[in-house]
Amino acid sequence: VAVFTLLNIYSYVKTNQMTAGYRNVIDRNASLIFKVYAAEVELSRQSALLQRYLSSGTPQARQKFEESKVNMEAVFTGLDKDLITPEGKEGLGRLRSSVDAWHLAAMQVLKERAEKGGAPTTLSLGQLETLSIAAEQEVTAYLRFLNSRMYERTAANTVMAEETQLLLIGANVLVII
Repeated sequence: VAVFTLLNIYSYVKTNQMTAGYRNVIDRNASLIFKVYAAEVELSRQSALLQRYLSSGTPQARQKFEESKVNMEAVFTGLDKDLITPEGKEGLGRLRSSVDAWHLAAMQVLKERAEKGGAPTTLSLGQLETLSIAAEQEVTAYLRFLNSRMYERTAANTVMAEETQLLLIGANVLVII
């Protein structure tokens, strides 16, 4: 009876550890991934708004572009607070650098459009598109990184569950014998 009680206590503790591990995956990683998706949405929105402003000159498109930049910065600030690993922070730094390069170029184009009323002269639209694509690729790479970390943590929990089950089965067999 004492051995079965100890096995049940061990099983209870390990089950709680696995549950906590899965909660951590869901609470932390899923939240980070959703924030990066929000940044991706803002980046796409900014590209569309920039194109609209450049083609039509509508001040509302520029204003919405500026608002979207603020939204994206809020997402990045939230991510920076939530990230705890050096690799996560490093990846966010690369993502921000890429987005910042695109923003600087976009702001230059917006300024030229507002001042001169025509197509930009300092920076071609092709160069701007290249920076936009680079930022989008960096978002995709960062999402892959976060997804792989989530998979690693889930796999570690699965291994713990399998080891616990095997140990309990073996111990139960030994007790019965």
